Amino acid sequence: MILGRAGLASAAAIVLGGAVAWAAALPESYRIALENAGHVRYTPYDPDARKSTDGLTVFDFRYADHYTYTFETEMVGDSIDVRIHPEIHAEVTLQHTISLPRNCREGTAWCMRLRSHELDHVAISTDERPRLIFRWLVEHLDPIEHKAAAGTRIGGDWVRKAIDAEVATRHQRVLALIQRNYDLLDSVSVHGLRPIADRRAFFEDLYSLETLRGMHWAEAAEIADLLESEEYRQARRWCAE
Repeated sequence: MILGRAGLASAAAIVLGGAVAWAAALPESYRIALENAGHVRYTPYDPDARKSTDGLTVFDFRYADHYTYTFETEMVGDSIDVRIHPEIHAEVTLQHTISLPRNCREGTAWCMRLRSHELDHVAISTDERPRLIFRWLVEHLDPIEHKAAAGTRIGGDWVRKAIDAEVATRHQRVLALIQRNYDLLDSVSVHGLRPIADRRAFFEDLYSLETLRGMHWAEAAEIADLLESEEYRQARRWCAE
């Protein structure tokens, strides 16, 4: 699944307090490490043709899963109750594409700052916590219960389709959570035109238990044990001070 969003609002700076405010350029060592971890590739575009000098980051958060299962059926009235017990293992792969205007020249202050804002988006989706959340949601899946019409043939194909639908739903929920945080970054930073007051706290809070509960994220209760685990506390966050 691929999601995209517009980056820096324009090449024109916003003047705050008499000074030009931009997203700060990132340290070179951090930038390279994040680009490698997030599997980032850059694509140039013609700003005249697009009539824009925005940056654009697209993330591709994919999964591959394999599973075993058992199931039982029971005829209840004129329908069949189906209860499926899946055992799922999932792996996540992540890639990013950053589009920058062709006139964004390597080494220029404007280009470095434009790229820095886009890499802040990459930091949000490269954070290890969304991957841990997704894996927990599918690998700790409760038994799946469905009703089927009388006469329905309940076999392997039917059961696998039901499991795939449950996994896909949880995948979409994690994608929506990442996109929500992309949008939050653009709101707080005005698309990179305003510095974030406390960058470490901002990135840390994105996937915290308090944040997920505060936004009434439906799956927060399901992952409460994960969020309080040592693995989650030690998960890699990306943030350049």
